[in-house]
Amino acid sequence: MNFVVYEKKVQFVEIYKHIIAKLMVSTNLNYQIIEVSSFDSETKNKLLNLDGHNIYILDIDMMDKSGIDVAREIRSSDDWSSPIILMTNKKGNAIGNISKILMLDLIAKDEFFIDKLHSALVVALQIVNQKKSFCFITRGELYQLPHQDILYVEKCLNNNLSYIVTKSKKYPIRQTIQYLEGVLKNDLNFFKSHRSFIVNLLNIKNINFETGIINFGENRQALLSRSNKKIIKEKLKAIEDIKKINNKSSKKKIHN
Repeated sequence: MNFVVYEKKVQFVEIYKHIIAKLMVSTNLNYQIIEVSSFDSETKNKLLNLDGHNIYILDIDMMDKSGIDVAREIRSSDDWSSPIILMTNKKGNAIGNISKILMLDLIAKDEFFIDKLHSALVVALQIVNQKKSFCFITRGELYQLPHQDILYVEKCLNNNLSYIVTKSKKYPIRQTIQYLEGVLKNDLNFFKSHRSFIVNLLNIKNINFETGIINFGENRQALLSRSNKKIIKEKLKAIEDIKKINNKSSKKKIHN
């Protein structure tokens, strides 16, 4: 879980951190608080590629780039699932246009804002917990990985150990690949491509059907067995067909 704090005043940052720490004690989830003072393209890409769910607390009154502008950039990158909480010193009628950012809450920094922010963060956690995620413990810490972040699952030489692989990390987990196949079977985007690999079909960049190599980018690769070549082709075609249908529906809504 990642709490991204975009705030100019140190005293407010410390208050936010205190509220988050108090809230997360009861969850036992692994989390980090990321303080951001500017929002350039490098920072944006880094945040969008973090493992786990993002919850944003954005200050509208930043000098360099408004929290509203940052929220728009987050949404324009097709991230519509991360809860966004906007903070401000301004009155409601002085805030300006906040349409098309799908925010969770807009909180004025008045004498009641601590309780309001706590309540908003509780709702944010409820939202992200409803999304498909895989919870597991490794090295004594509890993680909650969104399914969309998982590239593939890899079996280790030790049959009782597997790796959950994302763009940035490989998480060791003391479970067999057979167990993990059962955990992920309700998500149709996961497919056991090989006796040693379960792949997320949505994250595949390309497949070399001659060598049986599935590429995910960033030097991440899985194997495809000969017996599964036809099946994976059919599954990928079905995903592309669904995307085309969804794109057509979106265009119709825009025109209407």
